[in-house]
Amino acid sequence: MKTTKFELSKSCHGMTCIQAVDCSEEQLHSLHGIITNNWMPGDDYKAKQGTSPFIQGIEFRGNESWILVEFWSDNHDRIKSFVDYINNRLNLS
Repeated sequence: MKTTKFELSKSCHGMTCIQAVDCSEEQLHSLHGIITNNWMPGDDYKAKQGTSPFIQGIEFRGNESWILVEFWSDNHDRIKSFVDYINNRLNLS
């Protein structure tokens, strides 16, 4: 992933978000899997509680990729914790 690690920012909608461009297909699918994992006993599900992640856009086309995840929550501490979890799961430094 060209992004060394995910950092919180604001989307054009004013929502707290993370965004990645030019990541590999495997990394894109891994991030998508973490966010959409609804297996309640799982670590991914537990980590995202209180963050309300919403995939605003995702695309993978050959060497071009992009994903924007907005967090529909005001709980900044939980969101930051979840983004740290994502960075650790994807081995981003």
